[in-house]
Amino acid sequence: MLGRFRLAISVFILAVPFAAFAGEPIAVMVALKGKIQVTPTGGTAAQKAVLGRTLERGDKVAVGSGGSVTLFFNDGNVIELGEKSTITVGGKMGNNKAAAASVSGDVFKGVTKFVASGSSGSGRIGLAPMRGGQTADAGALIREPRRTKVTGSRPSFAWGRLEGATRYRVSLTGDDGAIWKRETPDTSISFPADASELAPGEYLWELEAFGASGSLRREETWFHVLDPSEADQVASHLKEIDKAAAGSAEAAHYVAGSYLFDRGLVQDAAHQFEALCRLTPEAPGAHEALGNAYRAVGLTDQAAAEYQKALTLSRTP
Repeated sequence: MLGRFRLAISVFILAVPFAAFAGEPIAVMVALKGKIQVTPTGGTAAQKAVLGRTLERGDKVAVGSGGSVTLFFNDGNVIELGEKSTITVGGKMGNNKAAAASVSGDVFKGVTKFVASGSSGSGRIGLAPMRGGQTADAGALIREPRRTKVTGSRPSFAWGRLEGATRYRVSLTGDDGAIWKRETPDTSISFPADASELAPGEYLWELEAFGASGSLRREETWFHVLDPSEADQVASHLKEIDKAAAGSAEAAHYVAGSYLFDRGLVQDAAHQFEALCRLTPEAPGAHEALGNAYRAVGLTDQAAAEYQKALTLSRTP
């Protein structure tokens, strides 16, 4: 089981991390509030902390008055620093023998990979590629599942409303051909009760909108159903994340979203980051994370909007 601690004093963590190479991250900032500063190891100037910042051995974290920060360590432990606290990072917590390395290792690796693959400038890097004409999916109708893995074998389908459309046709296809086809006037449909559940693998689904004059628009996308054993492992890890972050919903959403993104469950990751944005609407990092998820599934309009929010908020004093 992952462990969680709350600290409101100055501490120095001495244990050796399991990834003990110099320069490797051994902790990640997964929630923060107020003024948080980081002085890098060997550095003299303190830097403003941002959501998702990784910490190395010797980095010093200082929490200002009224602030707090939650750190996720590479051994699965989570600690929360209260106001006027400081910590010099020296490794993993090391005092929670119940921590499961197989869980903590997978989760921490997923979180740090997500952090490393995104920008660290709260939208500045994320916005740049959006200007390169990658707008093929601008105004896309299909919402989910879209270019993502899913854990369930009977997913639901959702899309946006198209002006002039009176009905929508959803068609599902697998390796062996057509599986089922349904029509509805709504913008979502549940997996048909009379259809067999889907086996692990990749599927294509098509949405066609119809109006008075006939077909108005057609879109298609793919999704991948996980093997049940992998889906069970993901569910187990999510429970451990929730336990470790008990009392910090922001940390739980950020860690879970980062982990899910790395596992290819990008749509589920987006839901976690959407919840994080609702909890911390003024946090640039939350919007940047959501923008990264939207971009990965091809919702470029939504991604650009979140990057812009992150950029605007990062410029706010």
